Amino acid sequence: PYRRQRQMCIRDRLESIIQSKKISKSEAINNSMIEKHYGYQIFQGIKTPSRDKLIMLCIGIGADLTQTEKLLNRIKASPLYAKDGRDAVIMFGLLHKLSVIDINLMLYDRGFDVLE
Repeated sequence: PYRRQRQMCIRDRLESIIQSKKISKSEAINNSMIEKHYGYQIFQGIKTPSRDKLIMLCIGIGADLTQTEKLLNRIKASPLYAKDGRDAVIMFGLLHKLSVIDINLMLYDRGFDVLE
């Protein structure tokens, strides 16, 4: 029951961000580079995404850093930490509205694991 409730909160928050950004779920999932079926399961509250998948979805939606942090908190994932090199690159990407591909290229160039 608790897990289900937490998923509903994620779903509701994602819906709210999508509506505010005037973007469709399909467009958000395409932008996020997440497998379509899995992306829709996240939106339906069926699946709780991993930290990386949630970050990718936030990038795809166009969520800002604060919105991303709130969603990470909802799934009990560690927050983005500026002193961590990988997280710093991700934060930079979120702040500058870069795509998942662009952020992954930056991560790869610096020797960090890409978002996947």
